[in-house]
Amino acid sequence: MSELGPNRVPRSRTSGNPATGAHRKRNSRTLNLAQVIGVPTLVVWGERDVALDPICLKGTERYVRDLRVKRLPGVSHWVRQDAPQVVNELLQEFLA
Repeated sequence: MSELGPNRVPRSRTSGNPATGAHRKRNSRTLNLAQVIGVPTLVVWGERDVALDPICLKGTERYVRDLRVKRLPGVSHWVRQDAPQVVNELLQEFLA
């Protein structure tokens, strides 16, 4: 029997995953090199983002070889709208 999760998505009582089983957590010990992103990656994060918690980034460096994270104080989830000039500068610097 399944129950509805916080977003009204059916959840399995045993695993906490969607009842379909399509979304299963992978064991981090089974990570292979084919799963690691090998290209430089920039994440621009608004520190006032209420949609995504910064803990979402925890451990990401294990999967991305060249991860750069820029946190913008006073900026919400909508970083491009809240700080367009700063985002443009970060992108220009990253792509140079």
